[in-house]
Amino acid sequence: MEDIQRYMDEIKKYFQKAKEEFKQGHYHLVVGNLTYALQILEQIGEVEDDLLGKIYFLLCISYNKLNDLTKAYKICEKGLNYYKNRDIYWYAKFNNFKGVLLSREKKDQKAIPIYEKTLELLKNENSKQALKRKVSALFNMGNCYVRLSNFSKAKKSYLKAFKLVNLIENNTLKGKILMGIGYIFHRENKLDLAERCYRKAKKFLSDKDDLVNYIRILHNLGEIYLSQGLLKEARRYYKESLKDDKIYTLDRTVATSSLQGLAATYLKSDISKVKTYCIKALDLALEDVTTKFPPRMEKDIGRIFMLLSHWLYYKKKMEECKIYLSQAKIIFEKYNMKFDLKKLKEFEREVNLE
Repeated sequence: MEDIQRYMDEIKKYFQKAKEEFKQGHYHLVVGNLTYALQILEQIGEVEDDLLGKIYFLLCISYNKLNDLTKAYKICEKGLNYYKNRDIYWYAKFNNFKGVLLSREKKDQKAIPIYEKTLELLKNENSKQALKRKVSALFNMGNCYVRLSNFSKAKKSYLKAFKLVNLIENNTLKGKILMGIGYIFHRENKLDLAERCYRKAKKFLSDKDDLVNYIRILHNLGEIYLSQGLLKEARRYYKESLKDDKIYTLDRTVATSSLQGLAATYLKSDISKVKTYCIKALDLALEDVTTKFPPRMEKDIGRIFMLLSHWLYYKKKMEECKIYLSQAKIIFEKYNMKFDLKKLKEFEREVNLE
């Protein structure tokens, strides 16, 4: 018994170290500590307080952070097997994470039934734990539908999630759901409703707890104000979204888009800043690119080319201006960007480039 207790103390020590390293973002060290813990567990068998399952989950999300999806998926399956007849809430937690991993592999169509399984599993459960798992499933399902361009189903999932999230105290999750609903309204060009959702989401999200989504909200508000011609407001939010240098590595697409949007706000007031922000955005987009651009970033590159054509026209570099315009037009037509094509044609008529 003393030997087992000594082993247990050792396992708990490694588990505690792993949790501390996870908070610091040292995911390789998390994996190292938990691997040692699992090696000890193999020697003594079953442990108390579901410690094995908790080790599996921390190990699973750490592999996900390290982009080792194969190992993350393997550990996730172990967690599901461990909790299958042991704890319905932890089983649902692992099941939801399985859906997240499938989405990361661009298998949203396969992820949706996984989330539906969670909802079916917990349909008669109304505890705080159960509600949290159901909200997570509905929110992730909404994200899947967005990526599949099924916006009506996305909205239904988000609204169901929002109804349930009000029954639990989770401001971060509430903010993310409001951001998702706002995005749908934004897509539907219901800008007043989108703005209202984004502003509410901003109150619930914190740059300390969820920097990426907080910055995305600032960026999205900038987009709304730019489309309404409220340039000072748009400029303020774009600048705020770029204030923390971490965004340049955490979400390069949003950073590129914010820089492009910021450039657009100076189009009628300071053409030199248009060039400055466009070049910075283009450098960021091209940094470390070894494959084709994601569609969203390619669309922003088209807009950057469009803005640079304005600067080149101002500098009377007409041939280069035409080249950038033609490249922008190719991208706008590829993605059927009607609003941007309209603006491009207006510019061509304005400066007699048709």
